[in-house]
Amino acid sequence: MKMIWLALLAFMAGSAPVLAQSTATFNGRVVDPSGAVVPEATVTATNTGTGVTRSTTTNGDGLYAIPALEPSSYDMKVEKTGFASSEKKGLTLVTGTTLTFDFSLTVAGTTQHTEITSEAPLVETTRSEVSGSLRLSEVQNLPMINRNFTGLVQLIPGARPAPVVNTSKTTMGNGMSFSGGGGRNVNVIVDGADDRDDIIGGPVQNYTIEGIQEFKVITHRFTAEYGGATAAIVQVTSKSGANRLHGSAFGFGRSDTMTAIDYFSRPANAGLGKPPYSREQFGGSLGGPIKKDRWFIFGAVERQRENFVQSETPKAVSEANVFAKAFPSLGVLPSTTIPQPLRDTMYTIKSDYHLSSNHSLFVRWAQQLNNRVNAQIMQTQPDLGAANLNDNQIWDITGGHIWIISNTSLNQFRVDGGHYQHKLYMTVPNTPVIRNLRFPSTNLGRWMGTDQFFTQDKVNFADDFSHQMGKHALKIGAGFAYYPLIDIRLAIGQCGVVSFFDDPSTIVNNANGKYPQGFQTPGAVSGVTVGSCSAGGATPPGQGVYGDSGYQQKQLSLYVQDDWRATPRLTLNLGTRYDVGFNFYDQVSPNSCRQIRFPLSF
Repeated sequence: MKMIWLALLAFMAGSAPVLAQSTATFNGRVVDPSGAVVPEATVTATNTGTGVTRSTTTNGDGLYAIPALEPSSYDMKVEKTGFASSEKKGLTLVTGTTLTFDFSLTVAGTTQHTEITSEAPLVETTRSEVSGSLRLSEVQNLPMINRNFTGLVQLIPGARPAPVVNTSKTTMGNGMSFSGGGGRNVNVIVDGADDRDDIIGGPVQNYTIEGIQEFKVITHRFTAEYGGATAAIVQVTSKSGANRLHGSAFGFGRSDTMTAIDYFSRPANAGLGKPPYSREQFGGSLGGPIKKDRWFIFGAVERQRENFVQSETPKAVSEANVFAKAFPSLGVLPSTTIPQPLRDTMYTIKSDYHLSSNHSLFVRWAQQLNNRVNAQIMQTQPDLGAANLNDNQIWDITGGHIWIISNTSLNQFRVDGGHYQHKLYMTVPNTPVIRNLRFPSTNLGRWMGTDQFFTQDKVNFADDFSHQMGKHALKIGAGFAYYPLIDIRLAIGQCGVVSFFDDPSTIVNNANGKYPQGFQTPGAVSGVTVGSCSAGGATPPGQGVYGDSGYQQKQLSLYVQDDWRATPRLTLNLGTRYDVGFNFYDQVSPNSCRQIRFPLSF
């Protein structure tokens, strides 16, 4: 017990949101034929993919626990002098789960062997959280129209697509919503590292499906080790290399030649017809051993090219032409179509190294680069003079160390750093129309939301100490996150709308007799909205630097978790957690950023 309190004090001295590692646990009890507990029995779990083994011994209560295991398929074996060995084969361990397997040993001279051949998920009898998971076979084989892993998450009960909450997310696909939320209060954890957008909310980065092993979603009753969310925790585990060389390659294509349109979209029925469209997604993965049973590597890459052309309504184009002729100096460029090409590249590389039976390391790098041209030109905005670019550059590097201190104690340390930069800006320099001009049938000029620039840089340190003490599985953790730069910049002076009662053709031609002086007629404008986009000032691309703008902030988290197996049929999940933010968006006092939770369940 003294060792546990010393560890807790050390964490408090130097430790962000504490994030659970993307690992899993086996635990259980070993008894003899009479039901009496068997202490000092050796329990061994062997990863069938890498050949790596982990062993422990049962304590005086016959209990064992093997935490911090990589999600994979395992063979388990229990041995004790005077008893026959007992084995269970083909046990599938999923990210973030705690699976309980009890063993009953028989007298020497017999062997008990059980082979698990079913892929049905096993029940976590010692955890009370509400969760769901998708494993490797489901991730690989379920059909997806856009190969976005958030689409798979929506298969979990209680999940649904979330609307795009900000223009920075238009190239990222739909968000994820749980329990009726808007999708901002979901925390995605990839290999134990935070993938949260602290500016807008939700995930900050997508990962290629080829590099994802599996994921787990916890929707209710989080234990104390989880923080940073009020709706759900999504744990994602990336693929690792194994002793066998393995890989994949894929290619998908869609085009307008294979697409049908509905009745109302046909030109014969006053529709806009079929717009030009093509989409290609291709990539692959490769993994294997650098040194058998010890050092492994895996990499995956995915590229998406989408060429989409947005067709504008004839009425909107006609009105834009009238306005452009009336004001040729304002730079309005009417067009019947607006090209909106998308380019997206994602790649992941991961290496696992087992230094010894007690020490293992991993490091994983992931990056996403994407951009979409004219993402902020609407279907009733046939104006290429408002051309814009939505550009995102994101990367993350994560490393971790697992130290098996003894048969009852284990420590996990992780450090990760990430960079996120979003730029949405006009590509037409010095456009005369700095606000959106809104008519009943058309929109012209700058769309609300451009220009905006987001930057989020973060470094996170976390440590988790696990100790099996009798019937108590204790876990103590702490984390510290530092944001060297978190910056929000919006063009407040250029965010606004000038609205008109009638279309340009009506105003210019005085078609209804209300505009004898055309646009100079008093009362033509129905309303002016200025600065409706929020606070901030626009910074040209590439000019936001450390020290001259933005905020710096820090976050500290501490937790204690105790899974007390009071009886063979009753386990209490007890815990407490403390979170505090310092200088959060330049707040002087941390008092308004504190959160304390006392989760209790059974």
